[in-house]
Amino acid sequence: MKASAKPSAGDGIAGIQAAPSAPTGVGAVGGVNTIVVSWLGSGGATGYTATATSSALTRTCTSALLDCTMPTVPAGTWSVTVTATGLGGTSVASSPVTATVTDPLNPPSQPVGINVTAGARQATVSWTAPANPGAGIAGYTVTAYPGGATCTTTGLSCTVTGLTAGGGYTFNVVATAINGAGTSPASVLSALTVLGPPGPPPGVGVVALPNSAQVSWLGPILSGGPVDRRATVSWVPATTGAAAAWFTVTAVPGGSPAPRPAPRA
Repeated sequence: MKASAKPSAGDGIAGIQAAPSAPTGVGAVGGVNTIVVSWLGSGGATGYTATATSSALTRTCTSALLDCTMPTVPAGTWSVTVTATGLGGTSVASSPVTATVTDPLNPPSQPVGINVTAGARQATVSWTAPANPGAGIAGYTVTAYPGGATCTTTGLSCTVTGLTAGGGYTFNVVATAINGAGTSPASVLSALTVLGPPGPPPGVGVVALPNSAQVSWLGPILSGGPVDRRATVSWVPATTGAAAAWFTVTAVPGGSPAPRPAPRA
């Protein structure tokens, strides 16, 4: 039995060429309306395509080398990947990296995700940075309404102090651009936040009784949240006989019931 000969290049049978592997070591540097992308080469690649996406926007650049530059990129944070192309086709995309692009002619977009934590006569406000940084962000200003109390920071939270106990407030945040490029639109107002502790109860009345006194009052106008309907009542006893005594009524926040005072003899 005669063995068959192995096929040769002249027999018209071509080898199958695999696509290149995905590029590695991808880096992306955002600048003023540009992104510069670089990467490590893939075996068998004859060219590369870098792709940047932000929301519904896409920008690309191509190169036979190991870097390329994307011009006219709008300000914002972009996700960047690179693919390699060879005789066997196109690789899968590289792992994504991010680049932040600035625009000196435009201010930032509005901060989002406003969150407020109430305290005693103060509130800590936090937020998420604008999707579009514009020229770049120098800092933020938080404003409380009513009253207009403010705090400023270069971070993503700050505490507004000097507020009224029991008062209800909303807050917004504005980002300020570097290089005098302006300010962002104000964020959406936060939900109404009521601060503690409760304000003083009004309408306090006292009725003298034998060896005791009946004290009554109205609920605080500025409650600072749920208020226990009992209260701490203190007084200065008279030093002689039937002389009058002074009474002080203090509201107690909900969940902290005050003890009932015993009648004074």
